[in-house]
Amino acid sequence: MARRHRSRLCQVGTPRVAGGSVVAYLIGGDRLPPVVAVHAAAPWLGAGCAELRLSEVRKLVDALTGLLADADAAGTGPGDDTNGGDRGKAGGS
Repeated sequence: MARRHRSRLCQVGTPRVAGGSVVAYLIGGDRLPPVVAVHAAAPWLGAGCAELRLSEVRKLVDALTGLLADADAAGTGPGDDTNGGDRGKAGGS
């Protein structure tokens, strides 16, 4: 049973800079439930991957949403990319 990509590739970050990157995409087989493949890579850490069931992806999204809310409450939320949002961009703006 062949497995194949079933969606577009979503990438965040730049793999060649210290912050690294995360790539995610939907995969599945003819008679298998879909899963989301998540790959993370950073030059200083290497690379890793996971295949998450959709219920696990929902938990991850909820956890990341909570982290963003915590960062927002601490005054380092959206619009404040001083913790790496400008990595890999010339000029840093």
